[in-house]
Amino acid sequence: MLIRFLIACGVFLMSSIAAGEAARPDKGSLLTADRLELVSPVRCLDRAGDGKFVRVDIARVTNPGEVPLAFQVHFQHGESAREYLGSFALFPASNPGRFIVPTGGVLNDEGKVILVMEPLPDDQAADAVEVWVRSVDLTDGLGTTR
Repeated sequence: MLIRFLIACGVFLMSSIAAGEAARPDKGSLLTADRLELVSPVRCLDRAGDGKFVRVDIARVTNPGEVPLAFQVHFQHGESAREYLGSFALFPASNPGRFIVPTGGVLNDEGKVILVMEPLPDDQAADAVEVWVRSVDLTDGLGTTR
């Protein structure tokens, strides 16, 4: 059974989540080969300064096969088409960290930021990939928010 999962105000995990599967909002949001998107309403994101960048904090990566991992960041206002903001990749492929992508000044409180893990190859190594995203927020750089 497919359902959509909502974590409080901040984060939607747009994907299939097996009924009864335990969510771990205290640890972040999980991305896998079956769960490639994380949607965050702009109005709920932490902000620092003018919010010139979307900052993604990847807390933990399980990637025993060192499958290359790349991510795209998009903005979507309502149901309009997504607007590509930028991308980043993990290097090495199991290395967590903080990444920033410029907003280009297009964000507004009525829209949402969408983090997309690029599709993984259809093999056994990709099945073991887990990426825990601690946060998605707005900042003027890599420093802390608030």
